[in-house]
Amino acid sequence: MVDILATDVYRHGFAREDYDQLLALAGDKPIALGEVGAPPKPEILEDQPRWLWYMVWGELFTFWREREAYQALCDSPVTVNHDDLPWVDPSPPSLHHPLLR
Repeated sequence: MVDILATDVYRHGFAREDYDQLLALAGDKPIALGEVGAPPKPEILEDQPRWLWYMVWGELFTFWREREAYQALCDSPVTVNHDDLPWVDPSPPSLHHPLLR
């Protein structure tokens, strides 16, 4: 028994055929991108809307080369970011002073 199905995508892109096959296996269970070499573009997420999350793995250095692409992904209306979650207070943290000196 499984609760969530996930796949890894490194070099072959986010093929619709692979997505459809995972959906067929998952039924009504959530699906995720367990590990990706580079994150999906917003257009991919629009075309494949059931991806629950992704985690970049293995090619983290691409972040510094492709900052604009990452920012576009974070700014896309198809993504939910940390500060979008209803239980997150996005205000700056306050400093506290230790009781012991």
